[in-house]
Amino acid sequence: MVVGGGLAGLVAAYELQNKGVAPHVLEAADRWGGRVGTVEYANGLRSEYGMHEIWASNTLLDYVKKFNIPLSG
Repeated sequence: MVVGGGLAGLVAAYELQNKGVAPHVLEAADRWGGRVGTVEYANGLRSEYGMHEIWASNTLLDYVKKFNIPLSG
């Protein structure tokens, strides 16, 4: 059981699944991502909010690279 569908919870569930454990993620909100999310504007424009920095020593950088998540700087 993983409590919380934010980045830490989703990474924990991913790692459990890679180890052969079928995780069950509980999330109180109506969406995944915790403090990180997407806001939609007129004309189809979107912007991410919440997590603003991923530095070289941040362990999430490995997952950003693994999932080919684009970064802008």
